[in-house]
Amino acid sequence: MANNKRRKRKKFITVFAIAFLVSYFGYTLYQQQNEITTLEARKKIFVEEIEKAQKELDRLNGILELGESDEYIEKVAREQLNMIGEGEIVIKDISPR
Repeated sequence: MANNKRRKRKKFITVFAIAFLVSYFGYTLYQQQNEITTLEARKKIFVEEIEKAQKELDRLNGILELGESDEYIEKVAREQLNMIGEGEIVIKDISPR
């Protein structure tokens, strides 16, 4: 009889331990899946930000390359600084509009 009680007790402890471990691993898996989902969403946001920054960098590099060309420098000098080329004559229209 005592032997039978021990077996039942041992079996109960074993079943309880297994149920506890399965529950613990299930809960841990659930938490990890939530963390993975959150991290993937953050990764997507960061990738979009990187792509946007890369496009802006490409645009600015294009402007920089354009600014180094002689044609662009001459255009800016004529339009914004009102400069003229050597041998050119400035003609201004003074008639009212």
